[in-house]
Amino acid sequence: MVYMFMIISLSSIIWVSSLKMGVIYLNLMNIAEVILMFDIFSGSLSVCLVIISSSVMLWSYFYMNSDAQFRRFASLMILFIFSMLVLLFIPTMVYSIIGWDCLGVSSFLLVIYYSNRKSLSSGMLTGLTNRIGDAFFLLLIPFQLSSQSVTWAMIMMISLSMTKSAQFPFSSWLPAAMAAPTPVSALVHSSTLVTAGMFLLVRFNFNSSIMMILFGSFTMLMASLCACAESDLKKIIALSTLSQLGVMMIALGINFKLLCFFHLLCHALLKALLFLCVGSLIHSTFGSQEIRGFNNSHFKLWPSSLLIVGSMSLCGFPMMTGFMSKDKIIESFYGGAPFFFYILMLMGVGLSTAYSMKLIFVVLSSNKESEQVMISSLTPKMFVKLPLMVLGISSIIAGYMMSKKMLLLSSSFLNYADFIIPILFIISGIMIGIFISHISFPNFVQSMFFLTPIYQNSSMVMIGCDGVSKLLDNGIIEWVGPKGYNYNSGTLDIFWLLFTPFLFGPIIMLILMG
Repeated sequence: MVYMFMIISLSSIIWVSSLKMGVIYLNLMNIAEVILMFDIFSGSLSVCLVIISSSVMLWSYFYMNSDAQFRRFASLMILFIFSMLVLLFIPTMVYSIIGWDCLGVSSFLLVIYYSNRKSLSSGMLTGLTNRIGDAFFLLLIPFQLSSQSVTWAMIMMISLSMTKSAQFPFSSWLPAAMAAPTPVSALVHSSTLVTAGMFLLVRFNFNSSIMMILFGSFTMLMASLCACAESDLKKIIALSTLSQLGVMMIALGINFKLLCFFHLLCHALLKALLFLCVGSLIHSTFGSQEIRGFNNSHFKLWPSSLLIVGSMSLCGFPMMTGFMSKDKIIESFYGGAPFFFYILMLMGVGLSTAYSMKLIFVVLSSNKESEQVMISSLTPKMFVKLPLMVLGISSIIAGYMMSKKMLLLSSSFLNYADFIIPILFIISGIMIGIFISHISFPNFVQSMFFLTPIYQNSSMVMIGCDGVSKLLDNGIIEWVGPKGYNYNSGTLDIFWLLFTPFLFGPIIMLILMG
């Protein structure tokens, strides 16, 4: 199944690359007509998605080789990828809900794959948050069809995108989704679920908004602080995804759609590489994700080297993929937003360097003595090295190649002054990362500004909602409505049956006597 998926993916890349931009009409046996739109957004992201998903599917054969239900896992992954492709190529918001809903259902099934208490709890949180986004989606459609409700349509579109892209206050589900297998995390955090909301904003929204800048800045700063305080390997990378989603929301807020989409593509390649590297290291320690439990003997040459490469690119090291997109966003943000948000942006960029350096410093310099655990030699090395090699090369050169095509930048657009600010932030981030690796953070930072306990204690809210439902829906409203009318009509019948003789009895007697 993995080889078949890779062949189909390669054919898809060749087919999409040969297509011209425009609208294609497909006639399904004279029953229905399907409209597909190929533009720079759907074409670029679909090629990126196919490259990442092929690498992840090949690598998952190594990571999930001992799983008894690998076929079910592979089937759910293919459904997940297909749902994202449906969302990419459907040109109208009304029919985009097909891919949107399929993404939510398939992501829920993948998060609860292990079927334990933690996975079920995380899946419920992910599913309910996606349901909120679905409600905003259904509210958006009538507003979009009406030309009189442009403002409300924009508010609904931003709200539904915030649920999928985990912007504050919907951020808690993204770290919780780490209960899924690592290949799922690599897809969710790179080019599928979290990018769906951003993709809809890029394609359908044409207005800048201070609301996007506000929520994006706060999400970026909160996620960066929480990543600095986190000690779980997968959650650190998940929170870094949340931080970069805040950067994308900021870019959209100042109406730089092409820059946002460029950063989305660069981030997708980087995040897939980081998750596969971390997954290889976790696999070598039989599932341990605690960063303080690693030591140097656990690290293999390929995963650890490419983890450093991916982290440096994520920091914005000059001439790497992360630098190409992040530096242009900072430059554009300087003249397109209030100075206060620009300072928040710089703080978030510095902290993103800090948690990346903390990850490298703490893991690679650990001196804790523990028994070395080797990866099984029965697994072919190709399943590990080939995906990491493809994504590792992409994390170095893909940003430069895409910048010349998408941003129309010449090879001489960089001068020495462009390197000064990024290098200063990288150096300061390295120093902060080494410093924070030895300190503890307050509880409100470790709990994502109390978002995690609020969502974990949402059962109290549900109990309160149940009480309100019993009091109003099944109580007062029922008694005022049909149930009360039915009961009261019977009581009134008895009342009139008893009262009628006293009221009309004397009148009837007078008539009869007269």
